[in-house]
Amino acid sequence: MKYLLLFLALAIAASSVRATESSSFCPNGRTQAELDDCAAKAAKAAVASLEQFYVVYIKRLSPEQAQLFQVANADWLRYRDSYCKFESSAVQGGSVYPMIFDLCIESQSYKRLQDLRKLSRCTEGDLSCPAFSTSMPD
Repeated sequence: MKYLLLFLALAIAASSVRATESSSFCPNGRTQAELDDCAAKAAKAAVASLEQFYVVYIKRLSPEQAQLFQVANADWLRYRDSYCKFESSAVQGGSVYPMIFDLCIESQSYKRLQDLRKLSRCTEGDLSCPAFSTSMPD
């Protein structure tokens, strides 16, 4: 029982800190529903940015590479969703769950975009580079 109370206290503290940090993404959010809406919009924007990048990047790949990229991307999407379910599991069933989950989706999507942008800027001679840089958009 002692450990359960400690766990609950830590979970509440963590979600409160996260919600405070999150308020910067939604400065006019006054209710949880408004914060949820802001988080959903932020996640949607991050996913859209990532998808726009995919469209341009995949054109640089050979057909074989494009197929490998699509498989890797599908695997990454499953990983992202599973990871965000885990990250937000402390508040699952609570009113802040949608916000915490969507902020994770946003964060993970921008991290993926950053990784792919780095990969897209590699230069000829880089043996870990699937496609040389030909001025990819940011």
